[in-house]
Amino acid sequence: MRPSVNGSSSIRAALRDDPAVRTIIRSWRALTGGRPVRDQQRRTLAACSAGVDSSALAIALAVASRDVVLGHVVHDMRPRAQALADAAAASELADRLGLAFVRCDIAVAERRGNLEHNARVHRYRALATLAKGHECPFIATGHHADDQLETMLMRLLRGGSVKSMAAVRERRACHGATLVRPMLGVTREDCVRICTIAGWTWVVDATNEDPRRTRARLRAQVVPVLRSISPGASLRAAALASMAESAARVVEDQASEIVAQASMHPDGAMVFDLQRLRALRRAVLAEVIVALHERWRRTTPDEVARKVRAVDVHRAVQAIGREASSVRHLRVGGMTLCVTAREVAVALSRP
Repeated sequence: MRPSVNGSSSIRAALRDDPAVRTIIRSWRALTGGRPVRDQQRRTLAACSAGVDSSALAIALAVASRDVVLGHVVHDMRPRAQALADAAAASELADRLGLAFVRCDIAVAERRGNLEHNARVHRYRALATLAKGHECPFIATGHHADDQLETMLMRLLRGGSVKSMAAVRERRACHGATLVRPMLGVTREDCVRICTIAGWTWVVDATNEDPRRTRARLRAQVVPVLRSISPGASLRAAALASMAESAARVVEDQASEIVAQASMHPDGAMVFDLQRLRALRRAVLAEVIVALHERWRRTTPDEVARKVRAVDVHRAVQAIGREASSVRHLRVGGMTLCVTAREVAVALSRP
């Protein structure tokens, strides 16, 4: 590690020996190529808000490598002074760790649609731009096992497909870079300990404690109860999510084959044999519908702006599986499904 948070060799040794730090480094290496890849080839942009989670990520990765860049995104969802104070804190952490620091600003407050969704989408785009500009093929975020448990609970409340229960994925593509989450095997408590060992005082974003937000309410009111029943609930949830991701990939592969074999109607609709869809497992059929929606969104994002709702997917699965003599039309996100006695036609909804 380059100059540690306070330059103490004893602190550097304590960080190297900390089990959570070792878990993070081991996971980071596994997600960025494994043993054949040298650490110098894993150049990573670590997303850092200066909060406890991302600070712990930065500290842990700095133990392993000098080829880490701290990236910070300033957005307009909070007062400008608060946002700039967080950016200054992230810059200070980078300086005290001996790491490069980069930042960019995004404006999302005036965009149409869900504010948090827009902020997340544009934040990842901004991080990918920073990563590309600083020759980082990887972006690492500080999502950990407690985040995984909270996300799984939110998905349970909302409903969804097998893929949704994979929750926070360990690795995925991100606008030309590869997004990795090496902290899913550690907890928020581990993050606090890492920062404490390093002598770093992290910043606190009050919006994360806003009881009007579902995640904040789960964190404050539900997760503590689960931990009292089962202290290892977060880590077990993370392990379950990992298995759900493996299962989701199998379902996705089957769904992709079905979508690829659809017939194209002259008006642009994709047409499927009804009996073939009925023969599918419900999880696969649901994923076919989700995959179609994602396909439309990639090609015509302005026309299919809404995310597909789990309840609409469920209704579509039920409608396809139910015997009926009449033609049925269903809306799923920005799509229309027309179910007849022999086929299912899927097309963009018209205004």
